[in-house]
Amino acid sequence: MATEVKVSHKAWAASALSAVFLIAFAFVVTQQTRNPPAFEEAKTTAPAQSLDEPIEAADQGKDVAPQVWEPGAGKDEAPESTVKQLVQAWNHGDADKIAQLFLPDGVLRLPTGSEIKSREEIKNTIAKHHDGMLKETKLTNSIEGISTDGNTAIVKGNYHLDGIKMLGFSTGSTGSYEFHGTKRDGRWLIAKAEVTRE
Repeated sequence: MATEVKVSHKAWAASALSAVFLIAFAFVVTQQTRNPPAFEEAKTTAPAQSLDEPIEAADQGKDVAPQVWEPGAGKDEAPESTVKQLVQAWNHGDADKIAQLFLPDGVLRLPTGSEIKSREEIKNTIAKHHDGMLKETKLTNSIEGISTDGNTAIVKGNYHLDGIKMLGFSTGSTGSYEFHGTKRDGRWLIAKAEVTRE
């Protein structure tokens, strides 16, 4: 009889422990379903908080002058900005915009040695060449050196012109340039540009 009581006592203890374990497990699962753990809340809320600041910074950035190389951006430009504007205008076939980057009495010296004087003549010459064998060309450049002295600057570099059409063939041209710039109202305009071919 004593043995039976012991066995049933062990069985009862095991059943009780199992029941307690199951209840505890059910309680934990229920709590996790109702209230996600703190680290999960942080994971879901943290990005929203951290994204607020960059969005505000981006919104504030809209009020600042855009980072595009356009004339009259309302801020002082670096001397090389004019070179970048010229390259972009060339690749868009915009002879008028290229001419506007020169002073009214600016000079463009071509690789042939001939000089074109005045904004109007520069515009007409570039438009004429761009309508001919240079129509589908793409201009790229690198800047090798910049020197400034108050309101004057010299920008030197190299260029490569791809897509020149000659006798049905497409070729390229490589050379160097030297732009002498003058600062007017925060913008650098070209007083003289010398382009040489290798």
